[in-house]
Amino acid sequence: MLFAKSAFSITFNLISINEKLRYTINQTFIEKDVIRNDNYFIFLDQDFDGIPDAMDNDIDGDGYDNIIDEFPEDKSKVGSDINNNGIIDFVDFEFSDNITDEERSEASSLQLEIYDDYNVLIIPAAEISLKQIRLVKELLDIGFTETTQNLKFVIFETTHPTNWLTKGKYDEEWKQVVIYKDQLKNDEEINLTLTHEFFHFVQKENPKLYQDFISSVGWSLNERYFTYQHNNDQHYPEINLSEAKLRLTNTNDLLVYDNFPSAYSTVSPEEMFAEAATAYLYQENSKEKSFEKRFTNFEAFTKSYAFKIFNDLFSIF
Repeated sequence: MLFAKSAFSITFNLISINEKLRYTINQTFIEKDVIRNDNYFIFLDQDFDGIPDAMDNDIDGDGYDNIIDEFPEDKSKVGSDINNNGIIDFVDFEFSDNITDEERSEASSLQLEIYDDYNVLIIPAAEISLKQIRLVKELLDIGFTETTQNLKFVIFETTHPTNWLTKGKYDEEWKQVVIYKDQLKNDEEINLTLTHEFFHFVQKENPKLYQDFISSVGWSLNERYFTYQHNNDQHYPEINLSEAKLRLTNTNDLLVYDNFPSAYSTVSPEEMFAEAATAYLYQENSKEKSFEKRFTNFEAFTKSYAFKIFNDLFSIF
């Protein structure tokens, strides 16, 4: 039962989930669940701020997001910060058991550098490597956005709580990129997924860059739906997005155009932008299996207008 009610109080028991923050402080091993807002009852508002707990990123109203609050339902406690670096210990790489001892020192330094420079915190709720932490910094350093108002956290977990097929997501409401590592076979798949989701954040943070891109390659919004006309060339037909077959089949009308590096890029303008950016950024890996499997139209894409746009953008930034 999710909640129990009495005349005097309402008490919640969080659902048991498989995402764990594992850390060791003063030789004591501690394991905590990742706090998810959908563990809470929609009609409860513990800090009386008018936002139901199921939708509130700060349930107790103490100024700390639930995911970095060791005591998310207790306004009087947040958690210890033994090294006084501004990162609560239970999400600090210095104490995390989800990083190896060999990589701990540099991982901790990078986590703090990213947090200080961009106000983005990496959360290790699954085993993580230094390569993945470096990639987060490299993506932020590209400079496609002057701010990071729409990104607070990059979270590495094992499996999505309700859809185990999900590999990653950018959640604009909670301002976080989440990577589900159990669905990713190797470092290359992790890198491709992380980069793809990062560019969904870029869309939100820099809407002009995104709109300029999709308009240039041929997307337009007509009433309630998108249409695509290749490079805005009237010699090509206008294709209603709902008419495209959105998967790798012989009937996908959009895959014949070189602006689309993958089948998934035909799903929407948003996915095209993220996939095209990822394909461009990882073009040197085009012969690796994970890349070839994902970007089946890459050879044609390298000759496309979309590729040229990203080539120009990356040269500027």
